[in-house]
Amino acid sequence: MGQSPISIAIRAAGIGSAVAIGGGVLIGFFMGSAVAWINDVSSFSEIAILVGTLCALYVAVSLPVVVGATVPISLLGIRPTLRISIAIFVAFYVLVNAATRFISSVQFISVLPHMSTIGLIDVLVILIATLAAAWGIWTSRTLKGLGITALLLGGLHVIHHYHERPRLIDVSEWVASTGASGPTKSVFGTAPTEEQFKNTKIAVLGIDGLGWEVLVPLLKSGDLPNFQTLLAGSAAGHLETNFYTRSPALWESISTGKDPFGSGISDHYHYDFPGIERRIAHFPRFPMNNSWFGINRLLAATMKYGTWSMVFADALDAKAARFWEIAEREGYRAGIYEWYNTTPVAPMKGFMSGRGYTNPRHFPLDLEEGMTRLKKAPLQLGTPWVEAQSLVEIEHFKRFIDHAQKFEPSLLAYYTHFADGVNHMNWKHAAHGSKYFIGGLWTEDLKPSPAIIMVMRFLDGQLGEVMRRLPEDATLVIVSDHGWDFRGYEHDNAPPGVVIVRGPDVAPGIVNGYALIDVAPTILHLLGIAVGQDMQGRPMDIARPGSALDREPRFIASHGAPAAPIDLEQIVTEDAKQHEDYLRALGYVQ
Repeated sequence: MGQSPISIAIRAAGIGSAVAIGGGVLIGFFMGSAVAWINDVSSFSEIAILVGTLCALYVAVSLPVVVGATVPISLLGIRPTLRISIAIFVAFYVLVNAATRFISSVQFISVLPHMSTIGLIDVLVILIATLAAAWGIWTSRTLKGLGITALLLGGLHVIHHYHERPRLIDVSEWVASTGASGPTKSVFGTAPTEEQFKNTKIAVLGIDGLGWEVLVPLLKSGDLPNFQTLLAGSAAGHLETNFYTRSPALWESISTGKDPFGSGISDHYHYDFPGIERRIAHFPRFPMNNSWFGINRLLAATMKYGTWSMVFADALDAKAARFWEIAEREGYRAGIYEWYNTTPVAPMKGFMSGRGYTNPRHFPLDLEEGMTRLKKAPLQLGTPWVEAQSLVEIEHFKRFIDHAQKFEPSLLAYYTHFADGVNHMNWKHAAHGSKYFIGGLWTEDLKPSPAIIMVMRFLDGQLGEVMRRLPEDATLVIVSDHGWDFRGYEHDNAPPGVVIVRGPDVAPGIVNGYALIDVAPTILHLLGIAVGQDMQGRPMDIARPGSALDREPRFIASHGAPAAPIDLEQIVTEDAKQHEDYLRALGYVQ
């Protein structure tokens, strides 16, 4: 006599629950141990908290999926077995790992979803791999099925990396010939004396999202006269970025000469777990995926049901001294404006107008007393956002100039996110006429939209203002964290950023083969400061022969930890919420 549907369903639910619990605990143990290891969590109690929390998370995620699939299958007349439940469990996590890659497959949940040929290939291969995993286990060919799955996903990885390999734009037309022996005529110092940045030796302009893909078309059209003048006597080229392109991590690598594991900052958000002293910043990743088993997105999606919380990365996460802190320890005075990961601020000889959402945000503490807190205009397509945000950017730049003239720092650094914001919102949309498009395996170079042209002209004007105010013997460094390539996601596979250096001791010419981690060592070398041997980057070879810079870099073991922030920590809730909305508009927060 056959079993009743209810008894079959109960048996199927029992088997499915056992697999979900066992598999969830296995993944949770593996992930908890890995997360603890890469975040230097060594306390047994803290490791136990991480492992226990993640075991519970993966069990909670697995149960409804495995049981929810096993029971209906059993009711279709297929006898519930352990193998069926394991097949469902494995197929689900193949799907999770494939679907949580950086480009989010075809980005159905991004701010500007798009389809591309490679996205369609993604979906097809992911589905085939998922079915192959299930079939292989279900039909007792477990190893064969998993082998086929691995080959399919590995093939997707190879296709994607070949297709998405960043193309290096030829910039030789705009950069002076390499090997010029004499000093290049200065283009700095044309402003009246009272308007100049007195005592400034090095100025660093950090332009988030500035790419040669945007610069070169506008140089050709004559829209960027100040960039064109600067490049004619500069060392300039492509700057390789980190694989996982998240601005806080990239700019901390620029600031410290270290990768995210050395700098301490890996993303826009980190996680606080009760009972664990340090924030959890790093998760196991491999090139094809955002994180193994989708841990970043699972933590974010289930946060309101769990004990952990998501917090903005800030100066409290920093593990290594930044270039301005090192310079001040060596007797220089620095002035830093809106640089990433700088709040809560630390005491300085010069000034700091920090970028972040934790008080204090300024040093001296009364630096912007009586001034209104500047807020970003809400992101949107087209020129209206540019027009609104331009007013904010004008005021930021004015304050930067005022502080620079008041404090007369020898090292200046200014950061803007203007280019990155407009490129995220407009490059793809304007080029294809729709936020949904079908792209081929190869795409012609795209042309900037009116909104992007407006922003780049604006930044070109700011560059000209800095050039006028710098002393003739100063060195100007322009750096960006990544470029743009729309064959996949905006900066999937990390297209290179931009580096431009001009000064009396700098030899003009093309410089390539350098990365974000080489910026801080280069700045230190320009200042005559020893480079930390624990920095992964090294100074760029840009010295003009016979100049003061034409010397071997000095090295010391380490520059140690960052400066201790002032202990007045207080989250600025309104600003934090606004920034979260901004990140959501860019597609970083779902």
